[in-house]
Amino acid sequence: MTLDAGIDVVADAAVEGVAAAAEAAAETVAETVASAESSMLLPIVAAVILLLLVVAFLLSRGGARKPPAVLLLGPCGAGKTLLFHRLVDGADGAATETVSSMLASEGSAACGGGARAVVDFPGHHRLRGPLAGELKRAAGIVFVLDASMATMQAKPAAEILFQVLSSGARTKILFLCNKSDKVGAKSPARVKLIMSGEIDTLRKTSSAIGAIGDDGEDRVVLGETNKAFNFDAHSPCPTTFLPFSGKTEALDPVVEFLASC
Repeated sequence: MTLDAGIDVVADAAVEGVAAAAEAAAETVAETVASAESSMLLPIVAAVILLLLVVAFLLSRGGARKPPAVLLLGPCGAGKTLLFHRLVDGADGAATETVSSMLASEGSAACGGGARAVVDFPGHHRLRGPLAGELKRAAGIVFVLDASMATMQAKPAAEILFQVLSSGARTKILFLCNKSDKVGAKSPARVKLIMSGEIDTLRKTSSAIGAIGDDGEDRVVLGETNKAFNFDAHSPCPTTFLPFSGKTEALDPVVEFLASC
């Protein structure tokens, strides 16, 4: 089964589960009302329905109470999940094998004598729906891209990064050019140039389509008219590009970034 097919199965199952739960709840309420032989039961039914509505409201607002966290973002296969396990679990980078995440994972990473919540967010384009909500709690962002496949990953990476930059967020970004130890890996300066070009393309497309994103959120206009996008001049989020190797390199620059957030 392909990754896309697997994601479709998970998504369909989730939708079917919600629909089944809603249908069962509706049938239960209907049966209760229908079986009420006395008007004295109606206030009880109404109270139950009101309680369920209050619980649903509180659950829907639960995300607003999530603590600030550093988000690990990037396209599939960039190395986010390995970095997450090294930060949170102390995993051995050279000996740990991971697969692309289909759900966000959250843990706590030690830094600066304390701890920081870290969220490994899925990179697949069909799983990015909740990203807008997560950005509202972002204390910082570690963006990971496979520098040995920079040209191939640039477009999906730019789609994620564009959503971040145009969201109105002002959080700082540590852009890790991962797998920099591999032959043919692009330098941070080259990755920065490639990403600038991809962001510029998306900026122009977004401007032509409108100011509302696929997630329904308003988009902040990036850059200047008739000028190519430049991270140093136009990025609302301070962005630092660094070489990195998730398997072999020490986590010092990442831990220092977490402590500064």
